[in-house]
Amino acid sequence: MINILIVEEPIVTAVSWWRLFRPIAEMQRQFPGKFNVKMVRNKSINADDLFYTDIFILCRPKDEETLSLARRIKALGRSKIILDIDDAITNLPINHFQFAHHHARVSIVRDIFTLVDYFWCSTEQLLYECDCLGRGEVVPNAIYPWDLPNEPAPDRGLWMWRGGGLQILDVLLAGAEKYEEIKALPKQWIFWGVLPPLAHGENVGLPLEYESDVQSYFEKLKNAKFNGVWKPLAEHQFNDAKSNIAWIEATMSGGVCLTNYAGKTAWENAVSEFPTYDEACEIWAKSKERIIQDFNLEITARQRAESIDRLMNGTILA
Repeated sequence: MINILIVEEPIVTAVSWWRLFRPIAEMQRQFPGKFNVKMVRNKSINADDLFYTDIFILCRPKDEETLSLARRIKALGRSKIILDIDDAITNLPINHFQFAHHHARVSIVRDIFTLVDYFWCSTEQLLYECDCLGRGEVVPNAIYPWDLPNEPAPDRGLWMWRGGGLQILDVLLAGAEKYEEIKALPKQWIFWGVLPPLAHGENVGLPLEYESDVQSYFEKLKNAKFNGVWKPLAEHQFNDAKSNIAWIEATMSGGVCLTNYAGKTAWENAVSEFPTYDEACEIWAKSKERIIQDFNLEITARQRAESIDRLMNGTILA
């Protein structure tokens, strides 16, 4: 039995849905009795947690409290630390809404990086951002094959963009010109979260409320059957390290992902131009096949389990 303590608020958020609850639960399902998993907030960690835990999993390496915990773990010399990371928080562009917050804590994050035994990075670029080649691997965001529909969405001309204040900058910097080009092509645009400050047409209604219930959001996403998801991304290193969740979501809904990042690593099955319905169906089928092959939760859960085994046996340590 390997005792694992995930240092994170034990609530379902978008991050914990993708990176913690679903993959770790699948890991336990595949290897019953092998992993004893507990999830607690940093401030709730007790002495017995420190002495009886084999693997600590950290997710948000940005504060003194996390750094202090990592130092205590390493000082005891008993446990290993895995950092699961999904964003290049040490390399935000200066005009990013959260730049000031994260930039003030870069030295803390880098100190935490030095104490981590192994990294689970959602993208290849993050391996370089974390300087963890040789002590990390890419574990992409993934879903089950049965999360995908059996056929593409019907031809209703329904397109979607989803985001909040943090994503508006991407729309303005990378999407304003494209939106002017394509805005009249869908029969209906759904803006999920906020309505970006663009010149909209009559095919745009009131924005949908941003989902706080992640489980409910994904059910609505699958039932909505969008023909496409638009995902403009400003071109910089932070977005280069970003995972392709928008493309996965589009495929889950039966549609395609339209983005200026089409063709880049992990975005190979997205499109850069607005497709016809027949083209979209063909692209969706290829996307579904790609997800089952490369972004399959059953496979990535086993990948996590195998890396923990190697870490416990010491075979990957310098």
